[in-house]
Amino acid sequence: MKQLLRIHKVWNGFCPLLGPSLYVWVQGCPRRCPGCFNTGALDENEPAEIISPEELVALWEVRGEGLVLSGGEPFSQAEGLARLCRGVRARSSETPILVYTGYRLEELIAEDREDWLALMREIDVLVDGPFIQTRLTDMPLVGSDNQRVIFLGNRVPRERLAALDRARIHVS
Repeated sequence: MKQLLRIHKVWNGFCPLLGPSLYVWVQGCPRRCPGCFNTGALDENEPAEIISPEELVALWEVRGEGLVLSGGEPFSQAEGLARLCRGVRARSSETPILVYTGYRLEELIAEDREDWLALMREIDVLVDGPFIQTRLTDMPLVGSDNQRVIFLGNRVPRERLAALDRARIHVS
């Protein structure tokens, strides 16, 4: 059976850490952080684009150098997103992958879920932690100061993060 993902939005943009990237925002998030910037992606029952990981790989091939997964909550669709990541890496093994999640790294590991661990194995940079509206920051890549940028792979030099002056995303 063909696996399908529920997608809120797919777009090409510029990630300050990865460069030109395909952004994939999944539909649905159980976390419901107050003040979330992407409220349209929270409800699992909202209409969404239904697309296979393989179709997203084809979209990535058009322009993406990096891959950024957000949402919604990517770990709610971890199995399909892990397939997407493996498909991208089959075409370009050095493709950097960044994932935003409302979970802490420790939670992801402690749950010991095979689908979550499969996605974790594909990630180079994890931005973890729930968004906390009362702790806003302009630190690069995060929305609140409790969130962390964690390097899990070696495809993205850590020095790039230190070189960023503030949070910014460019949409093309």
